[in-house]
Amino acid sequence: FTYISEGNYSQAEPLFHGNPEELSAFLDLGENESVELNWEEICRILWCIPVAQITDVEKVSEDELVFYTVFVYENTRRFEIGACCGADPASNLPVWQFAFPVSRVDGEWKVMRLPLYTP
Repeated sequence: FTYISEGNYSQAEPLFHGNPEELSAFLDLGENESVELNWEEICRILWCIPVAQITDVEKVSEDELVFYTVFVYENTRRFEIGACCGADPASNLPVWQFAFPVSRVDGEWKVMRLPLYTP
């Protein structure tokens, strides 16, 4: 996440191995030919922000871990996703810790989901 939050997309690309179908919900990857342009577009839509803290790591198997991650927004504030789309904030507490599965793919650890999205 450091690489994508700093705009170093070519270094970030090999570390992500999520479902390409998820990306098609946000953009047509065929429009851009370079990795950098694809990630630049992805980061216009998703939250490509730095990690503030890893609060826990769960071992699912020898080749799969889940990192519970807190992100920082505007360099000082903890990133939270609150009530959405007219929902009552009192009954929908903000989420500030996010699960990111990481799997060993061809001998290397890869993040298996996209950065965060808010509507």
